[in-house]
Amino acid sequence: MGRSIIMEIQEAYKRFGLTEEASDEAIEKQFMLWIRKNKADPSIDLDSITIAYETIKNYRAYGADGPNHSSTFKDKVGHFFTYYKLHVIGVIALLAVLIGIGNTLWNNYQQRLYLASLPPENVEMMFYGSYLHSTLSADEDAELMLEANIIEMMPSWERVITTIHAINGADTTDVGAQQKSAVILATEQPDMYIMDLESFERYVGSGMFAPLDEISEQISEEQWHSATAEEDTTEYVYGLEVANNPTFTGVTVDENSTKIAAVRRDAENKENALELIQEMAAGM
Repeated sequence: MGRSIIMEIQEAYKRFGLTEEASDEAIEKQFMLWIRKNKADPSIDLDSITIAYETIKNYRAYGADGPNHSSTFKDKVGHFFTYYKLHVIGVIALLAVLIGIGNTLWNNYQQRLYLASLPPENVEMMFYGSYLHSTLSADEDAELMLEANIIEMMPSWERVITTIHAINGADTTDVGAQQKSAVILATEQPDMYIMDLESFERYVGSGMFAPLDEISEQISEEQWHSATAEEDTTEYVYGLEVANNPTFTGVTVDENSTKIAAVRRDAENKENALELIQEMAAGM
């Protein structure tokens, strides 16, 4: 009996891929490695690996004269979870991912339905600069207030979209803050802007604004802000001063700051933007 068990042990070590000098820790690691290999390649005979594993464990626990393949209920339960815990964890992780994807798709679908139910936007505006209180950035309540004020000014309109980007005065000398501001202005594409004078003068030369000469003649020349843009040496009116008007009702702004309205060169709702600027500028 002892000899047959020894031969079985030798065969088990060979099948398991280790020698008799291997530590208990190495045996456990090797068994988990075989399980992972079987997961990647189901053709691997995990049954024979399991028998080899049990043979080695029993031999080390009881010696040549002890039980061979017998195991207690506790051992069997332990082996069951050893064999399948990776698979169970994998299934749970997969379900979590699928649920997450499903929720995202559902939320996106609901969002598309909601947006489809809204009337077309009349204009999209960005309020940008140091005239805005620092707490207003991404403040949805303030944005809703601005939108309501504009709708009240333009009764025939149904939908206005606004975004707020407040900047600190110190940001004008901070390279990192300037780069962040440049990214915001490059990636977000509203139809028009309301900027502080310093920000307007910083970016007017970039060519991002459309000339406002077609409406500037109807506005006091004192409100004009002209400049040359890019390589064009011709001077155009790119901004109109709008100062404090009903647009800002209920929103904390610096009343002493000069506020300049400008239209993006590639604005989708350019005519509406020009109409709104006229209304805002005429209210000074």
